[in-house]
Amino acid sequence: MASKVPDQPQGGNHCCKGEKSSVIVCVCAVQEENFPPFSSSFDPIVETRGHLSPIIGLVIFVLGILLYLLLYSYTPNIQLIEKFRIQLIDPKQDEILSNKAILQSIDSKQDSKVRGSIHSEKTYLVLWHTVPNYLRHVSDALSANFSVCEYQNCKLTTDNRTVDISDAILWHRTLKTAPKFKRPVGQIWVYVDHESPAVVNLHYSKNWKPNIKFWYKKFNWTMTYNKVVADIHLPYGELKKHKTYIARDYDRIAASKTKGALVVTSHCKTDSKRLEYINVLKKYVEIDIMGKCGKKWNCGVKDIHDNCFDILNTSYSFYLAFENALCEQYHTEKLFENFKYDILVVTRGGLPHEVNTPLPEGSVIDSRNYKSAKELGMYLSHLQRNTNEYAKRLDEKSQFYSTNYRQTYQQALCDLCHRLNHQETYRKTIPNLLDVMSYKKSCRSIGLPIR
Repeated sequence: MASKVPDQPQGGNHCCKGEKSSVIVCVCAVQEENFPPFSSSFDPIVETRGHLSPIIGLVIFVLGILLYLLLYSYTPNIQLIEKFRIQLIDPKQDEILSNKAILQSIDSKQDSKVRGSIHSEKTYLVLWHTVPNYLRHVSDALSANFSVCEYQNCKLTTDNRTVDISDAILWHRTLKTAPKFKRPVGQIWVYVDHESPAVVNLHYSKNWKPNIKFWYKKFNWTMTYNKVVADIHLPYGELKKHKTYIARDYDRIAASKTKGALVVTSHCKTDSKRLEYINVLKKYVEIDIMGKCGKKWNCGVKDIHDNCFDILNTSYSFYLAFENALCEQYHTEKLFENFKYDILVVTRGGLPHEVNTPLPEGSVIDSRNYKSAKELGMYLSHLQRNTNEYAKRLDEKSQFYSTNYRQTYQQALCDLCHRLNHQETYRKTIPNLLDVMSYKKSCRSIGLPIR
């Protein structure tokens, strides 16, 4: 059916005829052909001049409130996030999966806002992805947490199911292949190692080389024994001086010694040529070799330092804390776990002329201070024959004490939580992790024969 626009009444403003009009809103009526024309008493034009009507203003105000409430309901609740994140380390395994699903849905909306930033309500979840055997055997260290730290808003878990929601992950050298998960933006990766670069090199050739790119620009911090290169220092122990003089009958202790030196070792072929060096020393001082490389050691459990070593308080004059590699600041439990006994500890580790040596002067007999194994052997023989000089060295050594691994590991955890709370200061990316653990830069090789 055809339609037409009816003629408008004369007078007024008629925008439908193309004339210039001052009206703000203009509505034109369309009349069907068979309908009667509009009554002259009805004006189809609605006008508002210079301001909105009260009704329209009210509608806009209500819509604004509704829009605000809608946006607010989609804003992530940080307190809710932290509540579930804390629950993740609950031993009830059935709760972990449900909490993880909730966290994933929330974190996906606000990773860039919370992860990697400082927040008073923030709890940082730290995952120990591959716990090394040494730490597993030191049960008192493995139970350490952040409750004694300056910052206590960190939680530690070993549940690998939290890998994609943790704020930081501790990776160990025993990781053989690149992990398969989508790394969240801002997640901190920490490389942890107790061993020397000599051992790291072996893992590189066996496990790392096929995935060499994984070690490039992936890690943020390191946690190792070498204070020179470590972001977080984790030595096997530390030697510190007593605040007051420790007086004992050192002459009596020296007189009770009837044997030469003891060494307990299970690795016979080493980068440091440990056994070759010991064989030269044996020409000048009696040495008992216990473990896989000597007499069978029927006492104790591997990596557990128990009362089997109480014999060091009685018959033996020296304990040989000889490392499997000669690398910068590399001194292991062989030194720190045996330092507490009434015995002189002889060390062989580290690099010559270290500026930041962890061995205070007078605390040990350092093989680096002797030109050869022969010269060291002759000095040990001299001390064994002269009890007065032995007693003086024991007196000097006893003014120091050793912290254990539990204490240094606890301090490392506290340092980690401090860094997580101040990421704007410490955040970085390590270009190549293998450069940090470089054998050429921090170790020295030993040739044969040893004299």
